[in-house]
Amino acid sequence: MNDEYSGDVTLDGEQRTPVAIEDPEDVFVRSESVDGGLEIRNAEWVFSATPIEASVDVDPEKRVAGDIEDGYVDGVHGDALLDTPEDVFVAYGATGSIDADGVEQVFHDDTAPTTPPSACDASVTGYQRSRTVESPDTGIVLTGGGHEVTVTADGGVTVESA
Repeated sequence: MNDEYSGDVTLDGEQRTPVAIEDPEDVFVRSESVDGGLEIRNAEWVFSATPIEASVDVDPEKRVAGDIEDGYVDGVHGDALLDTPEDVFVAYGATGSIDADGVEQVFHDDTAPTTPPSACDASVTGYQRSRTVESPDTGIVLTGGGHEVTVTADGGVTVESA
């Protein structure tokens, strides 16, 4: 089953799994966002803070396709496939297993964040998003691009599109 979209798409747990995003420009995979395995096929660049060392073979029941700009993976209850994306950014602890087949370049850093993303005060997901957080205690998670972050002397944080 295929669903046709244009613009940005988010896999947020509402889609039947296994699920695939086909031919997006960029994909951002948030921490703790895929309950099953993640397969990345034929990407140009993969930047991962989660080790890529598993063998995952996803045969999707649902495909999200069309003129997709950015894809955000933020809660898949099962396996996910990223099919022919340009760039993929995988956060630390995004899933328990990742496989990357036919990827041109893989960059990996498995340094754990000092504060787990689930313990942070707020999160901002998307491209050129804005949000103000009053006096955060544990941090803010930014997923996507084009953000400008301002931290004020009183501890306030403003995230604006760049």
